[in-house]
Amino acid sequence: MRQLKVKPVDKTPQLTPEAQSLSAPSDEALFLEAMASLSTEAPKSEQEPTTRVKLAKKRAFEINEILDLHGKTKDEAIHALTRFVIDAFANGVPSVIVVTGKGKHAASGQATLKPVVERWITQKGARFIKAYAEAPRAMGGAGAFVIYLRSN
Repeated sequence: MRQLKVKPVDKTPQLTPEAQSLSAPSDEALFLEAMASLSTEAPKSEQEPTTRVKLAKKRAFEINEILDLHGKTKDEAIHALTRFVIDAFANGVPSVIVVTGKGKHAASGQATLKPVVERWITQKGARFIKAYAEAPRAMGGAGAFVIYLRSN
């Protein structure tokens, strides 16, 4: 019989990885916690005021989302507008249209939602909105706003 040349086995103990304790948060949990703590608000120091612009008649642009506020009360409209703009901003949507109506069917014959919405755009919505304009006639004209959102 022939003998094989075999080296002796090293008997020094090998290090084994420690099991992760159950109380230590997982990478996924840490990631989700960090994502939840992120703010969608632009820092006030870097924020430029929201400006009203006039759209060029021949300029083509893409509208990504539309919110129609017809038939809503002022409070309902502001609540819907707030959620709509914040969601669009958080999802990186560049521009939206908000339809307020012209107020032709209001008891006073005057627009009731348009001034309230415009005030919200320039004040509370300013942290999300870069600029806004009256919509082109085909998209609602004086009864709608095109809103350009800040990039997040």
